[in-house]
Amino acid sequence: MGAIGRPETRPEVRQLVDQYIAEHAARGWTKWRLADLDDQLVGRAGFGGTSESRGLSYVIRRSRRGLGLATEIAEALVGWHLSHTVAVPLRAIVAVGNDASARVLEKVGFVEAGPEDFEGTICRAFMYPG
Repeated sequence: MGAIGRPETRPEVRQLVDQYIAEHAARGWTKWRLADLDDQLVGRAGFGGTSESRGLSYVIRRSRRGLGLATEIAEALVGWHLSHTVAVPLRAIVAVGNDASARVLEKVGFVEAGPEDFEGTICRAFMYPG
């Protein structure tokens, strides 16, 4: 999201796409578009971070929330991380109050590590113990 709670503007989307293309070329992973079998946008998911720590990330379109998609994509991302890494920790952050996302992370094996400030937003940090 461009800012918490609002979709990106067209220029912000162009900037994100350029960033994702560069990230994928440089390190072999980034965030990707999520689509259903009819090629309709469901959200975005993948990884941020650095070579020292990979951050799991997903955003599901509001109309598609509550269908188990977040858990499904989080499980797939954890699996991808485990098969495409060499001793790089996997982490995730969730804004305080987003209990649904915290439950998703816990369902797929993350453990809460404590509070963290992310760009001025107080978040709950999670680590994958694998």
